[in-house]
Amino acid sequence: MRQVISEVIADRGADGGEAPQELLVVNKIDAASDLALAKLRHALPGAVFVSARTGDGVDALRRRMAELVAPTDAAVDVVIPYDRGDLVARLHSDGRVQHEEHSVHGTRIKARVPVTLAGRLQEFTVR
Repeated sequence: MRQVISEVIADRGADGGEAPQELLVVNKIDAASDLALAKLRHALPGAVFVSARTGDGVDALRRRMAELVAPTDAAVDVVIPYDRGDLVARLHSDGRVQHEEHSVHGTRIKARVPVTLAGRLQEFTVR
């Protein structure tokens, strides 16, 4: 099963999209022997080990989850001049366009984009 999940995640990244982050959680550590836990920790170095029953490892799990869901994108509301079609294409390819309309001033787009792209679009921000 784990191999299938890893293959799906790898395929997601191979098609040009960003592969989703992965967090492996091993629960019920309170029911495992010390030897079994040592073997699992060795075999799964990036995993978080928890016991929902005793609460062991829950703080570590919360910290890891917070690290993984830290904001990596930003909302933008921009008007891109018609001679900058490259930026419109970039908004569509790298972001999630929520609204787009055309006016005499250019293409207005509201989207969620990577923070690095948001920084490059500041001069086009609607004020």
